[in-house]
Amino acid sequence: MGIPRMLTRLKDANVAISKELARTGTQTHSRAIIDGPGFAHYVLQLLEERRGANHNLTPGVTYAECAAEAVQWLKRIEGYGYKIEAVFFDGALPESKMETRIDRQVAYAVKLGTYKTTYEETLRTCRIQIHEKGESVIWDVGSLRQARREIAPSPFLVSAVLEALLKSVYADRTLVVPDEADRFCVAAARQLCLDNSNIGVAIFANDSDLFVYDAGEQTRILPLNDLAMHMEGEIAVLMGAEVWPALTAKQLMCPDLTQLAFHLSDQPRQSVGQCINLMVPGELPSQCEWPAFLASYQLGDQTEVLTELRTNHAQRQIFNGLDARVSELVHQARAHDAARMTVEFHLFLPFLLEDPTRASAWRVGTGLRSAAYEILLLATDSRTAVITEYKRMQEHIQFTNIRNWAFETLNERLNDWSRLFDVYLNMTEVSEREEITVLERWRVLVIHLALTDFKAECWTFPLPEEIVPVLTGQASTQWHMVQLCAVYQAAFYSLRILFQIIRYVERTANENPGRIQGLENPSCDFNMLLRQLGGMPDIADFFDIESAVGQSQAQAKWAPFLDTLLRTLDEHWQPPRVEKKPKSKKAKRKSGAKDIKSMPSVTEEEEGSLAGNPFAALAGE
Repeated sequence: MGIPRMLTRLKDANVAISKELARTGTQTHSRAIIDGPGFAHYVLQLLEERRGANHNLTPGVTYAECAAEAVQWLKRIEGYGYKIEAVFFDGALPESKMETRIDRQVAYAVKLGTYKTTYEETLRTCRIQIHEKGESVIWDVGSLRQARREIAPSPFLVSAVLEALLKSVYADRTLVVPDEADRFCVAAARQLCLDNSNIGVAIFANDSDLFVYDAGEQTRILPLNDLAMHMEGEIAVLMGAEVWPALTAKQLMCPDLTQLAFHLSDQPRQSVGQCINLMVPGELPSQCEWPAFLASYQLGDQTEVLTELRTNHAQRQIFNGLDARVSELVHQARAHDAARMTVEFHLFLPFLLEDPTRASAWRVGTGLRSAAYEILLLATDSRTAVITEYKRMQEHIQFTNIRNWAFETLNERLNDWSRLFDVYLNMTEVSEREEITVLERWRVLVIHLALTDFKAECWTFPLPEEIVPVLTGQASTQWHMVQLCAVYQAAFYSLRILFQIIRYVERTANENPGRIQGLENPSCDFNMLLRQLGGMPDIADFFDIESAVGQSQAQAKWAPFLDTLLRTLDEHWQPPRVEKKPKSKKAKRKSGAKDIKSMPSVTEEEEGSLAGNPFAALAGE
């Protein structure tokens, strides 16, 4: 999360100098350690810059493109003489970062509101241009482009890149760690320096915190956002800034850079030179915040944990199979004090791009997530725990305390879902003439799960023609479609949480062989659920765009099927009637795309989960 403007101020002081770093064709000269989350966001930024103009409300770069580019980028870096040593991903963040994380979520919520407000204002002020040139002209307005740049990045970006690396040649060097990734970057760098004093070590990251740690004599930090590549004939040249923490500390006659960083953090408008003047040789800062600041840049058991993860394949596989947020929840449950009567675990749900004036899309999938939490609580003997979910509410962040667990009906609910999964995963065709692929089975299953929650919440169903673009991954140009996409994402990720926790419980069976017996009626076949959910597509595949399929073709394929599904979920459902207007002798005025019924507004009362069996509507089948 970093020291404000630290790199800029180090550059101004000529401590961080932009220079040629390497050329293609050179021999291996350094071991490269990558901060995974920062790397994923850097890859997205690269692709957005290449893509250029995007005339949709939703992002123009797909998860599949990010996943492919991440692997290719690592291969290109190796061509410059850097051998990839490790790529680390966060598996849990310290409790001390809680306030910072909430502040960041609030900032995202405010910026989302600003994005929609700016979009609507731009539509109003550009009416004449829109009439003449089309709606895409609004994206020429700088304030709107800026507002879109400032919204939260794609919610599953880091997980998509992690999945891609775990399927690549870098799989054995990719690790989800039980802490912040940057601490393990430092631990790995230190170990390399101790093992071989002649080897160069480079940490690729955007977090300025890495300038502060003692990462070893031969370690330099290469800020990702400062990198640039250009060609000189047939040779590619890598340019960028580099910071040598140990060398800089020696020049300042300090054991490390923690004192300088403390003053830079405390005095965000002061230069490096001014902050150096605040440092008194032989004395420590007198401010009361200094001890905690110093402690935050000291390593604990990261070196020992890293050794264990590298040598214990089973342990590494357990946590590499968890997204950061799920991993964090699991670590809280594993570390809880069983003697305490009540304990609280925290889960920050991914920040979705949605309509800020509507209820959180995370109201969909509540039943799936609650079942996942109950399985985890039973597996870790934490039945009395409260799980707090953090999610957007308008331009704020709301936390929902989930405490009324229904352990006695867990088996029944899991078995109901298993039967539903079986129906969809064995589906072979949409109609007599339309076959269905494995990927499409999962997509319509997620649509079914989302619509089931619409039914349970008494929300108005979207129309089949509204669902089809979501199903095929098309970009959204209207806010009610943005909201429907967010609901679809929430249903998918809630199912993913259920799968990952069931798989975690199964993979850790040896730690507590009797824990599955914690279910009140252990009749649910966990192996069956694992087999069914084990085929769940990766994020990149699930959300990839079906560019080869035209929308008219997609509508013809899916609309009748979705119409039947809606009638199955609600026998009284009928598409809204379109009243025929009397013919006018006047010439018809040209119009744009036809209006599609917008999704209903719903209340923002987030407390409480979806009630009852989510498949009650299918009981008669």
